[in-house]
Amino acid sequence: MTQSQTQNQNLTEGLNRIRRWRDQYRSMQPPSPLEDVNQLAAKLEMTHAHPSGIAQLFASGHVRLDSLFRDTGVLKAAERHIGRVLDDQAAKRRISGVAELSLVVGVATWKGNALPVLLYPVGVTIEDDGLSTTIRFTGRVTLNAAFVNTLREQGVFLDEDSLFDGASYDSGTPETSAMFARISSEASERISDFAIERQIVLGCFMDPSSQMISESRQFIDQLENGPTGNVLLDALAGDESARTALKDANIPQYSPFDVDPHAEYEVGDVDNTVRYAASLAANGHSIVVDGAFPKGTAEQAVAIASRCLMNGRSVLYVPGVAEQKRLFIQTASANEMKAQVLDVSDEHANAALDKQLIAAVGFQPGVATQRFDQLADELVGVRSRLTRYLGDLHGGNDKWNVSAYETIQNLARISVLPTHPATHVRLDESSALSIANGIDTWIGKMERAGELGEYTIGPEGTAWYKASVTTEEQAVTAYQRVDDLLRRFLPATREQVARTVQTCGFPVPPTTREWERQVTVLKNLRRVLDVFQPEIFERDISSMIEATKPKSQRKAEGTSMGFWERRRHIKEAKDLLRVGAQVEDLHEALKVVAKQGEQWHQFVPHGGWPVLPSKLDEIISTQEALVSNMTALDTVLSTTPAGGNLETADFEKVEARLKALLDDRKALDTLPERCLLEQEFASAGLNELVADLNARRVSVEQVRGEVQLAWWTTVFEDIVRSSAIISNQDGAALQAASDRFAQVDVEHVRSIGPMVSQESMRRLCDMLFSRTQEANQMHTVLAGRASVSLSRIRRDHPEILAAAKPILVAAPGTLAALTEPGVLADVAILDACAHIPAIELLSIIGRVQQVVVIAHCATVTSESVKQLIDTLPHIEVDAAPSRRAPRLSAFLESEGYGPVRYDVATEPAAGEVRFHRVEASGVPVMSSGLVESSQPEIDEVVRLITQRAAGFAVVPSSYRLVVVTLTDAFRTRLGAELKSLAGKSKAMGRFLRHVRLVSLRDVAGGRATDVILSMCYAKTTHGRLLQQFGPLESTGGRGLLLDALALADHSLDIVSAFGSEDLDEERLHQSGPRFLKTMLTWAEQLDDRPVLPLRDAAGGNVLFDDIADRLRARGLNAAVDYGFDKGVKIPLVVGLKEKPFALAVQTDDANFMSVQSTRRRHRLSAQDLISLGWNVMTVWSVAAFVNPDKEVDRIVSRIGEIYREVE
Repeated sequence: MTQSQTQNQNLTEGLNRIRRWRDQYRSMQPPSPLEDVNQLAAKLEMTHAHPSGIAQLFASGHVRLDSLFRDTGVLKAAERHIGRVLDDQAAKRRISGVAELSLVVGVATWKGNALPVLLYPVGVTIEDDGLSTTIRFTGRVTLNAAFVNTLREQGVFLDEDSLFDGASYDSGTPETSAMFARISSEASERISDFAIERQIVLGCFMDPSSQMISESRQFIDQLENGPTGNVLLDALAGDESARTALKDANIPQYSPFDVDPHAEYEVGDVDNTVRYAASLAANGHSIVVDGAFPKGTAEQAVAIASRCLMNGRSVLYVPGVAEQKRLFIQTASANEMKAQVLDVSDEHANAALDKQLIAAVGFQPGVATQRFDQLADELVGVRSRLTRYLGDLHGGNDKWNVSAYETIQNLARISVLPTHPATHVRLDESSALSIANGIDTWIGKMERAGELGEYTIGPEGTAWYKASVTTEEQAVTAYQRVDDLLRRFLPATREQVARTVQTCGFPVPPTTREWERQVTVLKNLRRVLDVFQPEIFERDISSMIEATKPKSQRKAEGTSMGFWERRRHIKEAKDLLRVGAQVEDLHEALKVVAKQGEQWHQFVPHGGWPVLPSKLDEIISTQEALVSNMTALDTVLSTTPAGGNLETADFEKVEARLKALLDDRKALDTLPERCLLEQEFASAGLNELVADLNARRVSVEQVRGEVQLAWWTTVFEDIVRSSAIISNQDGAALQAASDRFAQVDVEHVRSIGPMVSQESMRRLCDMLFSRTQEANQMHTVLAGRASVSLSRIRRDHPEILAAAKPILVAAPGTLAALTEPGVLADVAILDACAHIPAIELLSIIGRVQQVVVIAHCATVTSESVKQLIDTLPHIEVDAAPSRRAPRLSAFLESEGYGPVRYDVATEPAAGEVRFHRVEASGVPVMSSGLVESSQPEIDEVVRLITQRAAGFAVVPSSYRLVVVTLTDAFRTRLGAELKSLAGKSKAMGRFLRHVRLVSLRDVAGGRATDVILSMCYAKTTHGRLLQQFGPLESTGGRGLLLDALALADHSLDIVSAFGSEDLDEERLHQSGPRFLKTMLTWAEQLDDRPVLPLRDAAGGNVLFDDIADRLRARGLNAAVDYGFDKGVKIPLVVGLKEKPFALAVQTDDANFMSVQSTRRRHRLSAQDLISLGWNVMTVWSVAAFVNPDKEVDRIVSRIGEIYREVE
């Protein structure tokens, strides 16, 4: 199939779908007075009124009733009929929001049909004294659209413009008789018995449903001719390009951060998601605002409207429920924007519009805009200061990659460890940075060192303490050297020393070093004696040295020795050479002899020939081995407290030390690994910390906390030094900044409405002065006696209308009844339209080019609204907090209502859900054959209302009790009972002002504090429950019932005269009745056991765990991380012993800081908790860290205030 064929098929299916919606709507509506004059509930028959009175009416546009009916009796009867007409008008206005009176002239009849022909809009006024009644034309005459459409279906096509064109008649005016004759002439060609009876009837013929059906025909005709140019209508009809344009709109991404307050034009305390949706709408995007709205949707709608207004876009607000219109206007008024709103159905709409024009002419600029700008400026400053405070506290430090808050939390966690870390060591910066990325690894190494005895073994514990041994091989070698020294070399040395002393006369050497000198002398002496005979030491060696000087030296130095003496000494020296000894330089050899003689005499001062001990080679070998081993051991022992100078120590001490080393062989098992770790610690700069741990004999279990304490304290002190804000922070400045932000932000939000209103008036004023002539024309029209339709004003003065009343309010029926198809505003806001009949959507989107749908999409039942929202971008809006019972939230979620909040309210404020079963039966009503009400159920609902009333000393203005009924009969009977009750008790009458009776179809978008959901239906007197449940039988019945269950912000009471066992599953064919059985099954199992939030004695915030412990020590009840599993938890809740928690304590923990909106963090989150019944205060982490007792005192003081307030 080609793309073109697919497009054609989509358009065909779309048109067929719209035709089906029209046919369904038509089949559901009873005949309208516009389709059958006999369906009029109340009327004033004027056909036989006095002719002069009729003439006066048509000539002057108004007439008194007594001019029409001059007989006293007939006049009295006419007055009664007028009263009934006005009652009928009021009843219809309550239901549809619009009820215009009409004077019908001419009734067309054929084959049982009786359709009004001409409609004159009229108004009836009764003077205050009740003695005078006036009928007045309020608009221009029109042909009855239902009459025109019915004839069309018969093949008769009337041209309304031609019929009202005077040029079409000989007289030059469209007289009634001539017009009727022309219509009859055209109709008689197709309808043989067609006739127009000259009847004149006054009544409330206005029926929005007829207008809707007629109007839908026009839209279908347009769509049959191809795309209309209205992207919304075309998309609904299946035009793929229109659907793509809507769905693939290039919209900017949502940012959770607060925008510049100078650009915030959304009135009210709405969430940033709503502000985002408002900005999209103001920039021309059609969107769906999707979410659950436990506080209703009027506030969101007004916020979006105000933003659109400031962007120069006119708004058409369309409430699908009558009550929602009242809430919208009330919310706009509360934000000082009432002057910008026009209720299309208001009979004084023209006057209100004219009043706005007059006010604009005399407009004097106020201070609203200036105040808005000033507050926005201040808000930027306080928000920046608060952000800077928290940024310093929670922002990551570039050097350490952690925040001050993290250091506080970690130090607090460390302080409560059972090992009680206590080190005062601070690491130097380079050391702390070097281990930062692998601190757990370093802790593991230090713990391993502890296992090896690093912190428990001291110098007194082992002779090997701090010895430098890094491998097992080194340990074996070192130990072997100790063993060799003790067992071989030291004993041998002792024996050799003794022999040498005895042989040579040397003194006993005290140390190895001294012994080494003696052996060196002996070695050198042996080299001399290998050349000369021992006697040489007894001769005049100095003369021999003088005699053997070289000639050049003698000449240079001079000498007194003669030739012969010199010769004699040389000969003597040569004679003392050993046989065979060869000396190259006798002079140098004699100098060596002299030197050795001197060394010898140092040890043996009393003279005598030098003597070598026996076994000198053995002595030398032993001495060299002794020194070699000691030198090697010196390297190992140099890092020990005693050092490694074995050669300079007394032999006795050396022997004792070596014995100690030999005896402590076990220490060498762990020494290599410990030594390697010590080297790593030294290279990382951890020696001071290791020494501290050793000095305090820290156990392995304590090591982790000690290392963490040293590192985090080092980091914290460095961060504090680098931040002037934190270094001077105890929480007071932070609290002051937060309080000031909240105060300024509230004032800023309150200033938006007056600013928007003033700017709107300024624009209107500028426009009127720039278009003086047009403005005067419009004023003249509006001030005239005849009412002018809004469509005509829009057609003639579109820009002035949009500037004067940029927000129009009209229900779908009002639009069809009082305005013509065509652009009425730039953007429509659909609110509470989840369950409107599908065809009604055409009357809305046919009057705009852009739409914003506010709905909980999961429960939308209107087929057309579903079709529309499927083509639009969805903006998910955060739900407001709700005190709804957790059991009800869980049930809603399990049944497909969508995500719900699990907020934790205080026990006194928490909502409940209860089921009330009554035994009742009744008689079926004629129209449906069902038992639609029963007295026992009405009595039970009245009892519950009375019970609610008794719970208040003073009823809060915001309190709203909504009774949801499934049948009109029940609602009517209940209303009568309550009216009677109000008449008997003034107090009850005052309470009933807060009570609303609504049908199941009218719950969407509404708000209620408490809800009573009455099933209404009952069994017959024979005990049989008829398996039909009115609105639940529709396709969207399940969604209707889900919305009703979710309506309550607080408590829900379900009242029923039947149980789940009475519903026969095999006879329940629709999803609505099947869900009714599911709901009743669930409700019947409800009990009084409370669903309690989780309450922990300790949580993830160590500072608050400590605060909670201190509060308990002061005799208070405290819990941390208080809340439900799926909900937001409160960091700390506090109350008196044996009493419910009353105080919620917030803090700047991770959850708090994860909220990117400053407004939500510092104001709205606290407001949410207050709405849940909590008293709220904040304890900042830095304050809890610096002075926890002071914060505990603050909490105790606040608790005292709370309970004094309660008392």
